[in-house]
Amino acid sequence: MNDLIFAYPASEGKPVLKNVSFTLGDGETIAFVGPNGGGKSTLISLLLGLYPLDSGEIRIYGRPVNEISWEQGRKCAAVIFQSFLRYETTVKDNIVLGNIAQADNQELMGYAARLSTAETFFDRLKNGVDTKVGSVYEGAVNLSGGQWQRLAVARGFFADTPLLFLDEPNAAVDPVTEVELFHHYREGMKGKGGIIVSHRLAALQKVDRILVLEAGEIVEQGSHNELMERKGLYYEMYLKQKNWTV
Repeated sequence: MNDLIFAYPASEGKPVLKNVSFTLGDGETIAFVGPNGGGKSTLISLLLGLYPLDSGEIRIYGRPVNEISWEQGRKCAAVIFQSFLRYETTVKDNIVLGNIAQADNQELMGYAARLSTAETFFDRLKNGVDTKVGSVYEGAVNLSGGQWQRLAVARGFFADTPLLFLDEPNAAVDPVTEVELFHHYREGMKGKGGIIVSHRLAALQKVDRILVLEAGEIVEQGSHNELMERKGLYYEMYLKQKNWTV
């Protein structure tokens, strides 16, 4: 990504992102952090080609993102947004919709369920992965927000793409599950390019690189330890979260 500038039509030309440049290396996991409105989720949408660029360039494996077809893009990258979809069907369908061609791949199903920790709840359901979930069907199980989110994350891992983007993947889960999830994310992203957007900084200490966005610009980047030593915006945000009390 080089010198990216982007503004929403309703923003009257005021850029949401300004002069953003970075490279995601092979097998590297990076995190976007920063205050609300900094442009983190917009950046994910642009990487996926969901919005046209105002200025600058985004390349995926050397190709401009606007030259990649939707079919090619689905094989290249998977994304789980914070506002993920809930499919009122079976647990299995909720997962395999990420990769229909591999719907009968039990090994991949187990892998995705373990990495997302979804197996910890659906193994206890009467019909396992064939249990209907939601509120449409009679007898369906209505899941908690955290359980739905873990199904969505499993769908992302089941897609089995070389790039995986996770936008606030832990917003609905409890702190204990969150720590376990990030441990599994690191395992699942080995050999892949990965981007995580999160406000929970303590869980990001093991990512390869952290990019700090403020007002649409990258103001800092580095490892957790490097950013803590600089005592800039990341340092301030981390300490505020660490010392937060009711």
